[in-house]
Amino acid sequence: KDKIKKILLDENCKKIMPWTKVTANEIIKEFPEVKGKVEIVYPAIPLHKKAKKTGKKIKILYATRYFWLKGGIIALEVYKKLQEKYNTKIELIFISDVPDNVKRRYPGLKIRDLVSQKELFKLYSESDIFFYPSFMDTFGFGQLEAMSFGLPIITVNTKYTKTRKEIIENNKNGLIFDIKDDLT
Repeated sequence: KDKIKKILLDENCKKIMPWTKVTANEIIKEFPEVKGKVEIVYPAIPLHKKAKKTGKKIKILYATRYFWLKGGIIALEVYKKLQEKYNTKIELIFISDVPDNVKRRYPGLKIRDLVSQKELFKLYSESDIFFYPSFMDTFGFGQLEAMSFGLPIITVNTKYTKTRKEIIENNKNGLIFDIKDDLT
């Protein structure tokens, strides 16, 4: 801690630029002496054009790597229930590194492996909603990418996802559901 403090207080360290208020506050909490050097700089992603709506189905996209860490099982369970209830009204697009044994437990769902960025951007542009139930994240660039295509985000808030409320305004550009941190 003393080595880091020395580096941060050095005259050559002009600014400390975290991506979020949450991170800025954590830095200041740990090193109050650097408060004047901390300046939040949010990441930026260029805006993209949304594809023209084709068909009547609502397209819901879940796309992330790290299936287990990013709420993959929860997403699959939600998708399963949505498909059972609204099969003719929605299209579920599920992209992740899902283990084969898990894929077999959801035979009615179309689960795709990870895709290229070009293909992912095409899917963002054709989708209506981005579903992101991750229980942890440092920031969540997938959310920013989805928003750059004008997609509302449906996500969760836990003690490990404190930054969601910085980029998503409930009922404006998405929905954030507060959940207990002990869910498995």
